[in-house]
Amino acid sequence: MSIWSFARQTVPDFLGAVSQSPSTDLVGRALLIDQVVKRVSRRDRRGETPGVALLEAGPRMLSIAVLVDVNRVDGIGAGERMRLSRLPIFRGIQAALPNTDWLIQLEAFGVYEPEFQLASGNTISASTHGSAGCALSWIGGHGFATAGHVAPTIGQTVYEAGAAVGTVLWANDPNNTGANPEADFAVVELDPGASFSTTNAPYITGAAHDPLSFVSGAGHPPPATPATIMGYCVSWALPSYNATLGEAYLTSQQISASGDSGAPVHLASGELIGHVVGASPGILTIVQDLDFQLQEAGAHVAGLKA
Repeated sequence: MSIWSFARQTVPDFLGAVSQSPSTDLVGRALLIDQVVKRVSRRDRRGETPGVALLEAGPRMLSIAVLVDVNRVDGIGAGERMRLSRLPIFRGIQAALPNTDWLIQLEAFGVYEPEFQLASGNTISASTHGSAGCALSWIGGHGFATAGHVAPTIGQTVYEAGAAVGTVLWANDPNNTGANPEADFAVVELDPGASFSTTNAPYITGAAHDPLSFVSGAGHPPPATPATIMGYCVSWALPSYNATLGEAYLTSQQISASGDSGAPVHLASGELIGHVVGASPGILTIVQDLDFQLQEAGAHVAGLKA
């Protein structure tokens, strides 16, 4: 799983392995808490605690944080981090995991429910308008990526500036898929003779505090202070869309705007880490891990690579 790679990149002496017990391993604990939060939150209240993340807690340090929707839960502000034990959800987790002393270390992180970064008239369009992602190739073809919610239908035409440039070869739109963590990803095959500029850069696993390049899919101005990777989310439920986004980076501030859905995100050093799939308004951008996206799509598109 990609979250293991993120932890190893952030903490060089991280000794986690899939076989280790969740009681002694940070990633295992995060995955355990993610499952417990899903169990203790009733279905109609899933949006109160939509996910669990590993967040930067200092140089080469990570902490486990439960995401808390500030519009659904009192006592925490947008962008605020506090001890989870100060909020009612903590009691449910304690009851599910009695005699677990490390629970007191859990954090809560106040967020808004994410929005998809869509707009009219930006870069590419299919069912909605978004941005072209990285260049892709596979056995017998080549093209580019975008968000699944931008181009959700296999066989539909994708346009750039009103001209057809390709066709959706495979897509996964997380809308109305429920609680299963999904890749928000589409593979677009270029039409013969189509000319289209796409990103072609090596991709790697990012680490907490890695500086990020500006996302420019919609042509909006860059933030005054460069953003960094703040953390990595196991999953994030979007009740308004009946969707759950799978593994994704969380940025230290919002670096995307309407029209950026599907835009590639790079480290300041140039390497690609993933694509914009949404934003918690005014707080952060959700950048789904490219490795997670390729694993999901690769099961359907033979030889797929970025």
